[in-house]
Amino acid sequence: MLGLAGQGTNPLVLGDLKGEHVDLVKAAGGQVITLGRGRGYLNILDPGQAIEVAQLLEDQGRDDAAVRARADAHGRRLNMVVALITISRNMPPTD
Repeated sequence: MLGLAGQGTNPLVLGDLKGEHVDLVKAAGGQVITLGRGRGYLNILDPGQAIEVAQLLEDQGRDDAAVRARADAHGRRLNMVVALITISRNMPPTD
């Protein structure tokens, strides 16, 4: 991982359950986000910066791009809800 970072690749460590990569990531100037019960959270329905971006696009008169940005954010949230339902029920939702 350190060798790849030295060559310009941005390594991502997803799911470091034992924490063996924390020291290396911090030493390389990376960001460690701790998640788990009682240790941070991840809101998968948060639209992030999409709403602010859409407003900036509207302010610049780019209404079509703003509509696409909002629709993309909505679509991502919808996909996450469907994924959560599928995981919870062991089958995708139906009509």
